[in-house]
Amino acid sequence: MFECFKTDIFTELKTVKDEVTELTKSVVFLSASVDASNTLMAELKNSIETLKAENTILRETSNTLSNQVTDLQERVRSLEQYTRRSNIEISGVPATPKEEVIKLVMDVGAAIDVAVEESHINAAHRVAGFRNDRAPSLIVQFTHRAIRDQWIKKYRENKESITAYNINPAFKRSKVYINEHLAPVNKVFLAKLKAKYRAVRIKYVWCHEGKFFIRRSDGEKCQKVMSGSDIDNLK
Repeated sequence: MFECFKTDIFTELKTVKDEVTELTKSVVFLSASVDASNTLMAELKNSIETLKAENTILRETSNTLSNQVTDLQERVRSLEQYTRRSNIEISGVPATPKEEVIKLVMDVGAAIDVAVEESHINAAHRVAGFRNDRAPSLIVQFTHRAIRDQWIKKYRENKESITAYNINPAFKRSKVYINEHLAPVNKVFLAKLKAKYRAVRIKYVWCHEGKFFIRRSDGEKCQKVMSGSDIDNLK
């Protein structure tokens, strides 16, 4: 009986030993896995920190580049407008077959009480606008900016009464407009600004020397609008 008991004990001890050995192996494996996971987590953490730093740098670079692009766009817009500093745009004057544009410009000058000589005009021609239902505008380039300023001044003094009929009795009594000749990008900018001012009920919007201004109501100071973001921020 003792021998049987001893044999059973040894068998059980061997089984326990084998189980302990397997358990030890499992613990060692798990420990190694945990160490590997910790190492991987540390590496991932370092990678994330590196990516965060790189992302910050990229954002700063992007903001810098965005500001530079905006600045360049503003410079190009100013330069394009500067080349038109002696120009006016006359709209609302009907087009006729075989018209003499220079003479037509001189007739417009007479209608707004400006003495015009052909030598004052460097160039004059029609340019189609955004709308096909209107006659192409007249673009006039004067020899001096002062002549352009005089035209705009005289037009503003008489704009309520100036119609195409005043220029030629054969024309209808439709409104005629004389403004600075805006570069295409500035025309788009002004259209966007006007759409915004109607939405937020700003009373006055105008352009002077290629620069744009608003006045919310009578008596308030005027506000300069310089960029698309300025328009978006109007409330």
